[in-house]
Amino acid sequence: MIRPRWALAALAAGLFAVPSVVQAEEIPGKGSVGGTIGFPIILATGELKQGQMPRLMGKANFQYVINKDWRTSFKFGYGWFGWSDKFNAPFILQAAEAGGDTTKGDQLLILNPFTATMQYTHELSKNWLAWVGAGPGVYRVNIQNDHRTIYDPVTHERFKFGSFGVSGTAGAEYFIPANKNVSLLGSATIDYLFNSNTEKYPSGYSGKYMFMDLSIGVNVYFKPLGAKSAPTPVPSEIPPPSSTPADTTKTSP
Repeated sequence: MIRPRWALAALAAGLFAVPSVVQAEEIPGKGSVGGTIGFPIILATGELKQGQMPRLMGKANFQYVINKDWRTSFKFGYGWFGWSDKFNAPFILQAAEAGGDTTKGDQLLILNPFTATMQYTHELSKNWLAWVGAGPGVYRVNIQNDHRTIYDPVTHERFKFGSFGVSGTAGAEYFIPANKNVSLLGSATIDYLFNSNTEKYPSGYSGKYMFMDLSIGVNVYFKPLGAKSAPTPVPSEIPPPSSTPADTTKTSP
């Protein structure tokens, strides 16, 4: 199994080979693609948070620079959480073995966030850029036990649902001096889901859903599709040397 840190290092090394086409400062109309890998955390109190053992959160992103101070960012992610088997489940979980599970040890929560944020950027130095931002999100949550989606024992509703929400983010980017269209970044993101599902899941795992991830990653900046490159300056034409009329003077014999 490839370790995430080695995968990230390989991605960054490969991106160094991309030709430098833009400068580090944010140019209106410029775009970027990239990815992050991070450590997710459940913030909201309740059964979800108790005994959590976070795994990984990976995200892919596309950004578009509106002007010097503002840009938009679209992200899609896949992350999952586990729990310690030292904590009891709020109800008996259906499982591969007869009788079910009474602890959280075989459970997983899979989270898929899709967010669109407006970000305010500020240049800290020649190579550093910081940002803060917020915007709407759409989220998919799936809670499993033994890789099977669990259900509430009262309503028999499965714990697989979608929800709208909001996302807030902050972070900083370091543009590599050797290739300033490549940046390394660190970020923190908080996601809050609007659905509480108290009626749908009265036996447990309902209430506030709030998650956070601390991530590192890479961005590659590029000119937008259809952008015309600046014309190559043509050296001014040097007029040809004036021709000297032939000397028709006859010499005396």
